[in-house]
Amino acid sequence: LHDALPILLTFFILFSSLFSQFSLYKGSDYMRFSGNVSFYYNNRLYDEVESNGYKKDRFGLKDARFQIKGELRKKIKYQIEVDFAKFKGDTYIDEIEEIIEDEVNKITEKMEFESFLLDAYASMKLPIKGSNITVGYFKIPFTRNNMGRSKASPWIDRADVIEDAINRRDVGIMITQKFLSDQIIFNFATVNGRGDITKNNDKSGSLETIARLDYTFGLNFGKYGNKTILPGRLKIADRIDYRKTPIPTVGFGFSYRYADKEENMIYDDDDQWPLAVDGIKKVKGYDIGFMYQGFSMQYDFYIKEITPNDYSPGSDSNILWFVDENNRTFEFSGQLLHLNYFFKNLNLVTSFRWEEINPNSLLTTVNTEGNLANTWNTNLGFGLCYMIDGMNTALKFQYIHRLPRGDRLTDYSLSSLISNIRDDFDGIRSPEPWKKSELRLGVQFLIR
Repeated sequence: LHDALPILLTFFILFSSLFSQFSLYKGSDYMRFSGNVSFYYNNRLYDEVESNGYKKDRFGLKDARFQIKGELRKKIKYQIEVDFAKFKGDTYIDEIEEIIEDEVNKITEKMEFESFLLDAYASMKLPIKGSNITVGYFKIPFTRNNMGRSKASPWIDRADVIEDAINRRDVGIMITQKFLSDQIIFNFATVNGRGDITKNNDKSGSLETIARLDYTFGLNFGKYGNKTILPGRLKIADRIDYRKTPIPTVGFGFSYRYADKEENMIYDDDDQWPLAVDGIKKVKGYDIGFMYQGFSMQYDFYIKEITPNDYSPGSDSNILWFVDENNRTFEFSGQLLHLNYFFKNLNLVTSFRWEEINPNSLLTTVNTEGNLANTWNTNLGFGLCYMIDGMNTALKFQYIHRLPRGDRLTDYSLSSLISNIRDDFDGIRSPEPWKKSELRLGVQFLIR
């Protein structure tokens, strides 16, 4: 990591002044152009004797985004955003489906269908007060950390429980209704249900429905100095308490997703995560956000109930997901906690991350004590974010420590946890973590 630091700092200094925004106006209509670049160096902590280390130490381009957004006649808002860092060329869905169908039992790595298109939607006001309709390709209204912007976060990348375990964007239509001066927001969306695979639906023709209710209120209405301070609304985009909020402000969210689709099974490269299953998927999500005096918190929890359509002996569902006549439904659950504190005088944010994923409630593994345990995947993270011009220009550092598969944070005492973290840097880890731990240093430049 120290070898890459001079290069990163030079790159950071050269581009630290590139923050501006360009706008075109025609009467009340406007069009704005912006973008951002995020560049990082990643050091994955492998065993000293491990030969398959092609992902060990490398530079990476996380974001190379260009955004156009605007408004027409004060009624229609639109946004188009692309990320050239994700551009991999054209992918034909018919060919992908043929490969999956023919080689479903031979796929061992994650098949990435990420689109370099991030947003392409228009939102129009409806006659009902506080109501609007959105059509196109947009972010799904599901859990706080899923909807929050990564560029507003002190972390270089999103947590695994958000980035790899759920579909974050899709094509469809969404109705939004606001109540009580935006303190209550209700979203209802119907989408294809295939995430980044935007060209086709699956052969069933079924759609996915999503509903979300977001509620924000303050815990106190009192005096602050000589003024009466009312808590502001805690927006989904608020990740860091820059304002040093004098009154505790809290937001709650409740989400639900439902799909009954004939999808193929797609592996993740780290585990057989059921990202797309031929069957019924019911997902419940709960989240909370909090801000007070520079401290902020975001917590997400969701649980997905999956019932494969084919659960007969010898079927793919039976082999991969361990379902049978007596256990037709299994659960995929995940939770994520972020704790942040903003040091205003230092322009510094410190952050702690804890996430826990259980990809299948029916699967078991052997833990460190030799006992059977669920296949928990647990990550711990520590992050630092130094801001030059807010998040417009920022230097970010993160360390992600992953526990052995099946282990949970509650299985460790403080001393055993410290010893386990120390193993990351000794080069010899036994047992192996469920995924490689890593150090990452990056810079972020927003063109606004």
